[in-house]
Amino acid sequence: MLNILVIGNGQCGNRILDSINRHAMGGGKSCNKLAKFYSKQRFKSHVETIAFNTAVNDLKEMKFTKAKDRVHIPHLHGVGANRNVGKQVFEENKEMIMRQIEERGNFDIAFVLTSASGGTGSSFTPLLVKEMKKRYDYPIYCVVVLPFREEGTLYLQNAAFSIRDIRQSGVDGIILADNQYLKNIGGSIQDAYNGINDMIAERLLFLLDALDSEMMMVTDLGDFKTVMSGGAGLATIGFFRADKEMPVKTAIQ
Repeated sequence: MLNILVIGNGQCGNRILDSINRHAMGGGKSCNKLAKFYSKQRFKSHVETIAFNTAVNDLKEMKFTKAKDRVHIPHLHGVGANRNVGKQVFEENKEMIMRQIEERGNFDIAFVLTSASGGTGSSFTPLLVKEMKKRYDYPIYCVVVLPFREEGTLYLQNAAFSIRDIRQSGVDGIILADNQYLKNIGGSIQDAYNGINDMIAERLLFLLDALDSEMMMVTDLGDFKTVMSGGAGLATIGFFRADKEMPVKTAIQ
């Protein structure tokens, strides 16, 4: 049985985490497949979730994440896309943040969900991963959402610095999700915002399904570690649904 930790940092990470919990509770189109991650009777993995945010209103917007898993980091109403302020707030509250993780037990793997371009997630994530790597032996992977081009220079600059810092934090790998790509196929920024949460939730939870499956033709945890350790440590997740009659080669193409 795998013990899995999923952390959502900042507004973007919180929303993705809430989408994961929504699917698990039966509120999404994939709920029948995803709900098993939260039921010991139906699936052997144990999943713990935590949402960290400096903006209490963002945490209040989370409808499907338990109150005990929504952790407010005291600092007025967010850090306003200022990564320097975010770093300072993390250091001031580091022990409280790490205590929240420690109280949830031991894990085999952790995923940290975040935007690269905002304030809390962008600044917290590299520091959080670095601190976790000091204390724990399990692999940590970051799922990082890239900004729209239209969001402007500040957010694009934040993204560049955040990804640089995450790569230098000791993270075991980074999985990228591109808002701009979703906008190109969805038609509008709002459609992309609405779609990114479900897209990442679906792909991440089906990945976890494969990592802890006893079926023969799957990717296990060892395979995943090997793939993520190669190259530059950057990856993305493709996803395709097909019926059992479709040849594997056709599905891949």
